[in-house]
Amino acid sequence: VSVHASDTTYDADHVIVAVGPAAYRGLEFRPALPPQRILLQEAWQPVHGRKVNVVYDKPFWRAENLSGSALTDREAAPGVLDASPPDGSHGVLACYSTDDTTAVQDPESRKAAVLTTFADLFGPQALEPLHYSEKRWIDEPFHFGCEGGLSVGALTAARETLKEPVGRLHWAGVETADEWLGFMDGAVQAGQRAASEVIRS
Repeated sequence: VSVHASDTTYDADHVIVAVGPAAYRGLEFRPALPPQRILLQEAWQPVHGRKVNVVYDKPFWRAENLSGSALTDREAAPGVLDASPPDGSHGVLACYSTDDTTAVQDPESRKAAVLTTFADLFGPQALEPLHYSEKRWIDEPFHFGCEGGLSVGALTAARETLKEPVGRLHWAGVETADEWLGFMDGAVQAGQRAASEVIRS
C-alpha cells in the first residue's frame, strides 16, 4: 500500500485508517473503495462542538451531596459532569455543547452563561473559578467533527462495511468501536481491534 501526502510517499504492507468518516472526503483511494463503504462515509453527519472545563479549588458541590452531573435546557451547558481528579484535590466541572450558528459567539458572554448555569445548579461558588478553559473543536485543522450520526437507512444498508477491511486497508476510527462509540474507550478498543487484524493478516 502506498500513502501519498504532499510530496512524501509511505509504503507499507497494511494501512490502518483512524480518522472520522468526514475526513475520508478529503482522501483519494485508488482503486476506489466499494460503493457501500462510500455510502457509509458520505452519510455520516459530523457535529462540531465546544468543550468547557471549569476548575475550582475543591469540588464544593460534593459537600451538598450533589453529584456534579446535570442535564439542562440551557444552550451554554446542556450537560454537565464532575470531571474532578479522584482525590478531590481540585474541583472540575465539564460541559459540552454543539457549535450552533445561533449560539452566542462572544467568548465572554458564553463564559458568563456557563458559569451562571453552574451557579444555578450547584450554588454561587460556581461563579468564582480558578480557571476557565474553552475548546472549539472546529478551530482544529484536522478535526472534522465528533460523534454525529448517519442519515436514515445508511447503517442498515452498509452496516457490515463499517469495520470490514478493504484489501490491506483497516478501519480504526472511533465510529468503528464495538462499545463506547464516540468516546475515548471506544477509540482505544477500535485501535486494538484493527492492530489485531493486521497482526493476524
